[in-house]
Amino acid sequence: MTASTMITDYFGRGTHAARPTTPNIPSGATAFYYETDTGNTMVWSGTAWVQVNPSSSATPGAASVVQSAAAAGSSITGATFGAAPTSGNLLVAITGGGNFNAGSGWIKSTLIDSSGTTWTDMFMKIAGSGESATQNPISAGNTALVIFELSAGAMLMPFCWFSDGTNTTATLSAYALATTGLIIGAIMTESATTYPSSIPGTTDAQANNATANKAITGYHLTPTASGSTANSLTTTYAASTNFRFSALYVG
Repeated sequence: MTASTMITDYFGRGTHAARPTTPNIPSGATAFYYETDTGNTMVWSGTAWVQVNPSSSATPGAASVVQSAAAAGSSITGATFGAAPTSGNLLVAITGGGNFNAGSGWIKSTLIDSSGTTWTDMFMKIAGSGESATQNPISAGNTALVIFELSAGAMLMPFCWFSDGTNTTATLSAYALATTGLIIGAIMTESATTYPSSIPGTTDAQANNATANKAITGYHLTPTASGSTANSLTTTYAASTNFRFSALYVG
């Protein structure tokens, strides 16, 4: 069967009973489905629907970044947190440098940017019990990546923004549903190991690798605008640096 080109097959909503048994999407892609009667948000893992919001018995709190980690190298699969992630927390990874396959237990959630040869992908996972501090969201690659551990109850919205180019300054217009929650993201260079000289919000994690000629900075901030008004995020690079600048909204 030919994969669907309808956006509603990738971002759908309806009752639990109306949810498709198997979404008509290509291999390597995923789908989001909001159940209007249960309030649950489901993501297709490739073989089954996985609930990504807490159960109705849980008490969601304000979304927060528990910890983050970053790595860059010619052949890496992940990064190591300062401590093992807590069961039930949401793990989100942003990668740059190629179109990679998901590592064991991770879902390749969305493609943020496929411009040029760099690519920018997002991967996600709900932390289980007995997790290792080292997390491997991809199978392997010449890449730079950042991983965020988000508090239980945090829900990643399927909204992504990106900017790429070789300018010294880049501005990204990121929209949020409210002035609560978080905007998380990563700023990756593929032509230098120099970090951006200024970044929006708080610097969470940085990594570079001279051999791979890549550097990455993970950041997060609280939205200052919501709805139809964009949060204007600006970062500065060294001259003629090829970069990727991405953002995601977490509620």
